[in-house]
Amino acid sequence: MVDFNLYYTHKRRGKDMKLNKQFFSRKLMHFSAIIVVCGLLGITYYSRAKYWYSNVASGPVHKKNAHIDAYDSGGMTGLMRAADSVDFDKVRWYLQQGANPNLQSRDVHPDSVYKVPRKYSPLHYVILRGSFNHAPEVMKLLLENGADTHLRDFNGNTPVQLIFFAVDGLYQEQYLTTLVQYGANPNAQNNKGNAFTHEAVENSNVGWIEWVRKDFNSLVNLNLKNKQGFTPMTYAQYLGQLDSANRGSDEFTTNLFKNPGVIIGADGNVNARDFMGNTALMCAIIRGDEARVKILLAKGASLEAVIDPVDKPALRGNTALFVAIVQQRPAMVNLLLEKSTALDVMKKNNQGNTPLHVAMRIAHSSMRREIVDALLKKGDELVIMNQLNVQNNNGETPFHAAIATGDVNLVRHLLQEHRKNIDLTIRNKDYKNAEEIAYVLRYNHIARLIQQYKIGYPF
Repeated sequence: MVDFNLYYTHKRRGKDMKLNKQFFSRKLMHFSAIIVVCGLLGITYYSRAKYWYSNVASGPVHKKNAHIDAYDSGGMTGLMRAADSVDFDKVRWYLQQGANPNLQSRDVHPDSVYKVPRKYSPLHYVILRGSFNHAPEVMKLLLENGADTHLRDFNGNTPVQLIFFAVDGLYQEQYLTTLVQYGANPNAQNNKGNAFTHEAVENSNVGWIEWVRKDFNSLVNLNLKNKQGFTPMTYAQYLGQLDSANRGSDEFTTNLFKNPGVIIGADGNVNARDFMGNTALMCAIIRGDEARVKILLAKGASLEAVIDPVDKPALRGNTALFVAIVQQRPAMVNLLLEKSTALDVMKKNNQGNTPLHVAMRIAHSSMRREIVDALLKKGDELVIMNQLNVQNNNGETPFHAAIATGDVNLVRHLLQEHRKNIDLTIRNKDYKNAEEIAYVLRYNHIARLIQQYKIGYPF
């Protein structure tokens, strides 16, 4: 006998299952449509973001190559390789692509006992190839693009100290003059405490000493002592006692140092200048002679006097405060700021840079921070605001320059301490504001920091 109840039950179940399949099919179609729409929206958003980044934030020329500063297997960047081969066109190309001229090599010197990196900057490399054709032009190109003359290699040598070893005698004057004009410290001491005058004595290079005493006497500190406690003169005497074969040469060297020579401003003439256009006050700053700086300031040395080299128009307009900043001498900066007015800290040089612009370009982060803070303590809120927002000939503000360092701690510090005084809407000549400059340079972490600042997010 047929059970009709069971029959109808199975029939209903089959119908219900069919309805369920239709329901799930419709849901799946709806879900697929949603995925397709979201995908299309994502593609549109990505393409628009990519267009903005390429054409608004970065621009076709000023966009930084993400891998331009990458190190190769030999521990060198492309710019270092180009500088080492003294290839002017390649060096220029790397700089145009945004390469950092102040990175240092990670390669190991083959003669190094402790296998430490050589830490050569592109400027070190080109100095080491100083006798090659076009080396002076490549050196100047690097300096014009912000190469720091104070960077030290694994022996503590700055580019100035390498001149003595690597450059032919015919070009040494040219190299030293150019480096000093771009802020090199002729009194820098290496890991042994030797300045280049000590090294010249050690190698009995009397001709080099004679020339330096003649033209750079006002800039060189002959009282510097190395780690053995010797000044250049006493070092010559010491070496003469050790080596009787060189005694005659060392006696002549000693006699050279006994003659004090002409020191600009020592006669009380605060308006005297050396052959590079430096005033007596500037010479004392470069020499590191703090006592003489105080004497000259007491005698009324002008803080408004500027360097005016006939053959270096790009360097014109630097005051003594600029010189102290470029020489990275915080004590001298503070001495000058005590005597300065608000107008002095807002003074522009030939490139439209103020002292704060120049301070932002110091490669050493702690030194940069110390001098920047000293400058921003000068004057009231209005002066500080003007210092941070003044534009140079390229439309760049000091805050733009701070972003260009890639130092996120400096940018955060400025935003925390001076958030009311920084105008983030100011655009440079490429029509980029602060946030866009960070994107151009691929400092996305700094760009995000600026975005947080805009919305008032605590950091």
